[in-house]
Amino acid sequence: MRLALIALLSFLPVMPGDDYEAVEFRTLSDFDWTKGMELPAEVKKFDGKKVAISGFIRTEDGSSEGIAEFWLVDQGCDCEGWPKMNEVISCMMPDGEVISNDDSPITVRGTLEVGEIIEDGYVVSIYRLKVDTVE
Repeated sequence: MRLALIALLSFLPVMPGDDYEAVEFRTLSDFDWTKGMELPAEVKKFDGKKVAISGFIRTEDGSSEGIAEFWLVDQGCDCEGWPKMNEVISCMMPDGEVISNDDSPITVRGTLEVGEIIEDGYVVSIYRLKVDTVE
């Protein structure tokens, strides 16, 4: 029952608050991404914008406490394999703030950066979110 509820919640639209525009993973990932490509206009329009998006936390080391940086993904498990690059948002909490992960869906509000970041020849992110709040 709990898994069914979580699955249902993950498909409900985010209700934006204040100045945050609701964004869905479907919008950010509805294209076949290749390194160096021109990102679609419907994605680039969110660059620098305050957005609200729901998903699930994934961390590099699997930690569930004291999380200052995390990936936001749209799936609650990795049963479909690791998400594609355009299905992951790299999130950074404000300085000195951390959160915990209980594997429940969350809504993150913050400023979205859109565009490839390349390190050592590899794309490490397309989407980055400077987090304001997590619910």
